[in-house]
Amino acid sequence: MPDDGLQVMQRGIGESPAGSSSRHDRPSLVAFITDARSEETLRDGLSEFAHDRMDVRRGDVRAAVAAMQKQVTPKVLIIDVSGEDQPLSALSDLSNVVEPDVCVLVVGELSGSPVAYRYVRYNSTTNAAWLAEPAPVYWVDAAHTTVTGTFSEGLTATSADIAGYAMPNTTDLSQFTGAQLATAVNGNFIWIQVFGRILGAFAPGSTAVGDLLIGATGNFTSARIANHATQTADTPLAWATTAVSSSKSNQWVVVEY
Repeated sequence: MPDDGLQVMQRGIGESPAGSSSRHDRPSLVAFITDARSEETLRDGLSEFAHDRMDVRRGDVRAAVAAMQKQVTPKVLIIDVSGEDQPLSALSDLSNVVEPDVCVLVVGELSGSPVAYRYVRYNSTTNAAWLAEPAPVYWVDAAHTTVTGTFSEGLTATSADIAGYAMPNTTDLSQFTGAQLATAVNGNFIWIQVFGRILGAFAPGSTAVGDLLIGATGNFTSARIANHATQTADTPLAWATTAVSSSKSNQWVVVEY
């Protein structure tokens, strides 16, 4: 797990989801890390934030699932997905055994590339149909607990609200149409990718290698700045690493880095 992931985690400590439980028996922070070097880096990176409240254990996401079936869910749960062949499937299993208000921070390397995800609530008034690929979503609250796929429903209704890429889509969940997936997801929790390499995510027309992608007006959409040729105050979403094809491209997500 590289240092890049720790910068993501540092932002997460102390962010309590709205309505989170005040039970005093919940541990502050539990982490499942796959190797000694990453554990040392984690402790160093979070010492200022978590102090003596860290419970760091050796293990991967599968170990976390087994442990959370038997114990109280912590307020913050850090999961290392390094080496996991099906990280989203494993994280889906994890979501079934933790309390819904837990702040889950996912770090690690997949095929040598660092990635980070957040587990957040999806809530949209428009409730637009979902796409066939991971698509941009926007924060609707200052605490960064809830997202929407509709630009105008964001907290400030600007590109500054960009949260990352929502992972549910009708290709991976082929039993749903876009409208059916919208009904199933709205009001529930989803995984969003906030950092690292993503394959086949939504990309606007004419996207080329090196383009900067930012949030844009509409539903589950983004805009491009060609080769980042002009300065912008917009919050970056991702860099395109391949040209667009069938509304998709491979990208490097940089919302949190």
